[in-house]
Amino acid sequence: MITLLEVKRLAKSAKLLFLNNDLNNMQFELDKIVMHVEILNEINVFNIKPMTHVISMNLFLREDNVKLMVGQTCLTFSNDSKIRLIEVPKVFE
Repeated sequence: MITLLEVKRLAKSAKLLFLNNDLNNMQFELDKIVMHVEILNEINVFNIKPMTHVISMNLFLREDNVKLMVGQTCLTFSNDSKIRLIEVPKVFE
């Protein structure tokens, strides 16, 4: 069973603020989730292959070609390689 202290710690780590009655509700809901996961853990999935989709599909897979770029090679893409940093364009405003 999940304790109220564990719910408070989880809420704090997730930066959530709950009132006392909400803590009790959250404790109940988290207990239901944990019980469901414990039931799922009892299922034998040893010989079951992982799925990529819920329906059968023929996927065209390619081999990964990894090319290492280290040291000065990476810095050649930088605007100012003297400071040893790569400037990344701003994505969010």
